[in-house]
Amino acid sequence: MRRSQRRSQRSVILDEIRANLPLLLGILALVLLVWIYTPLTAAIAYGVLLAYLSRPLMRRFEGHIGKGLSAFLSLIIISFVVVSILAYTAYQAGVEFSSLNPNQVVNSLIGASKTISKFASEHPEFMPVINSFSNQLDKYTSFITAQAVNLVFYLVNLAITLVLALVIAFFLLYDGQKIREFLELISPAEVKVQISRIDQNLYGIYVGSLLSALIVGVITTITFLIFSIPYPFLAGAIAAILQFIPMVGPQLFLIPGTVVAAMFGKYLQAVVLLILAVFLFFVPDNAIKPVIMKRTTNIHPLLVLLSFIGGVVVFGAPGFVIGPFVLAVADGLIHAWLNWE
Repeated sequence: MRRSQRRSQRSVILDEIRANLPLLLGILALVLLVWIYTPLTAAIAYGVLLAYLSRPLMRRFEGHIGKGLSAFLSLIIISFVVVSILAYTAYQAGVEFSSLNPNQVVNSLIGASKTISKFASEHPEFMPVINSFSNQLDKYTSFITAQAVNLVFYLVNLAITLVLALVIAFFLLYDGQKIREFLELISPAEVKVQISRIDQNLYGIYVGSLLSALIVGVITTITFLIFSIPYPFLAGAIAAILQFIPMVGPQLFLIPGTVVAAMFGKYLQAVVLLILAVFLFFVPDNAIKPVIMKRTTNIHPLLVLLSFIGGVVVFGAPGFVIGPFVLAVADGLIHAWLNWE
């Protein structure tokens, strides 16, 4: 009797294992897949961003040419614009660095060293502070030297990441409808109706951020041109790029520029740069971006801003894409759970 009960219990357990084995294997495969794809997080994030930025162009081209060609052409145009801005910025920065006179730099450093030494001899009570500052400067110098050695490897890794991002973006554009149909197929009914909301929110966040950055770049360039401030197009490109960095933005170079202009007696330029820095600190994130986001997303702009900041803090540069992605998915799941529309 006991043997038959044990056999029946074993058979029940085996039946449960057989019934749940596909689910367990699926979970294991999913975990392994996430583990395998983790090193490609940056490429996947940038691919998603490129796909969303290229979608408006693809929709315009798709009615005239095939889906594959329209996806490819859209990616080429968006990539060309982004790469051109970055290349122009790097080129102008390189020209400025190459124009520096090494002897002048050395003489400036020697002069600064003599000034510090003279100050230390006249005020010995500040010697601990000066020594501490000198030690920290030596550490930073060593750190910069070490990073310069790794620069080549970083550039190679960046090139590979960008190529993978382009490939991922192409297939996201080309097979976007199939991916959406697959997600709707495997999702519960409550989640299925929220997929469009998630997609719309992501589109609005990414494209809205791009439009905000372009507006900031144009305003900066025009301001520099009107007041004859040097390097207007370089300043506009830098402002547009820095606008993507939450809570920092163009102020990262406008504030130091204000100080430098004042030091050289260019007070009008200093005042203009200061006003522009204050304007770009308050207006884009409080007027331009919220208006764009309100028309294209259903998420509060404050949550979007926090997702950018948190994403960058946790994931680094790819967090600019990952943070809003997590926010949009969480928003859709919460609406599905509470049966909100």
